[in-house]
Amino acid sequence: MHPVLSGGANLGAYFLGWLFVAFACAGLTFAGNGKLIYSLAFGAISALLASLLFFPVYYPCLALKPGKTGTAILLSSLAVAAAAFGVIWAGAMFLALYLLRQTGYESFQMPNFVTLVLMGSVLCVLTEAVYYIYIAHTRTREAERLEQELRVMAREAELRALRAQLNPHFLFNSLNSINALTGADPKRAREMCVLLSDFLRKGLRLGERLSVPLSEELDLLKNYFTIEQIRFGSRLEVDWEIDDTALNAEVPTLLLQPLVENAIKHGISQLIEGGTVRIKAGVKGVNVLILLENPVDSDVKHPKGLGLGIKQVRQRLAASFGADGHMEVDSKNGLHSVRLFFPFIKKEASDD
Repeated sequence: MHPVLSGGANLGAYFLGWLFVAFACAGLTFAGNGKLIYSLAFGAISALLASLLFFPVYYPCLALKPGKTGTAILLSSLAVAAAAFGVIWAGAMFLALYLLRQTGYESFQMPNFVTLVLMGSVLCVLTEAVYYIYIAHTRTREAERLEQELRVMAREAELRALRAQLNPHFLFNSLNSINALTGADPKRAREMCVLLSDFLRKGLRLGERLSVPLSEELDLLKNYFTIEQIRFGSRLEVDWEIDDTALNAEVPTLLLQPLVENAIKHGISQLIEGGTVRIKAGVKGVNVLILLENPVDSDVKHPKGLGLGIKQVRQRLAASFGADGHMEVDSKNGLHSVRLFFPFIKKEASDD
């Protein structure tokens, strides 16, 4: 479809541009002969005929692409098109002025036909230039749109790949927890199986989405802690400090899961007396701040698995929020802490 016909704004801009040409032609004509009525009429007729006759000039401009068409062929083709449209426009102008003169308007003059051809060719060249500017602008916008879509697709593919690495990880940890109770306490092992079933159901449902409200992410963590508290009993406590304003913040699905697994596997389970996992979430300015803290045995060497979980979370933050999402990790005085910062993007919580 011709771009002029693609919308009212383009159509209005098209005729507004030719209105400017009408005043320019009228001004030049008035400067040449000093007759205002003739100059205004000449400018109006020039622009009207040009707007109609030069309308299809868009199509040769669309077909002759700079960079793909040779320079000599491009320039010669555009010159031939300008000359041809110039002759057509000059003929239409000559006929229009002749008819006006025949109706008794003696003030209308008959310009030299060659002059009209040159004038029409110049107007056609200017029209070609405007069309090329429009085509280049449109193609640039389309390229930017495609590039944005490709970036989004690449980011989604990266998030899915990272999430796929996490799914079996927490499943194996849960099964190991059940296995640890099977012989010692079958009743609690059966209870744990029921909780694990509910946990996996919610996890699979959330796993179908790239991001979820923080409230849903925390609900899944509460299920996980319930499973682990059956295993650890009074050795595991959880301290929740959640600001309600942060609950609708959008977070990558299962972002916090590897962090709480690390807190239990490399923190609580290594301490005879156990300890408390502290989870805090709030909004600071335009960012969401999430803090996870857990006690660790300061005499135990930094485990390799802990580094993998941290790396995965850092990668997912970068893939989701770019430079606006980052993580700080600190471990001192027997306390391991992870701080997450990312933009607050509100996402309505979905109904279960």
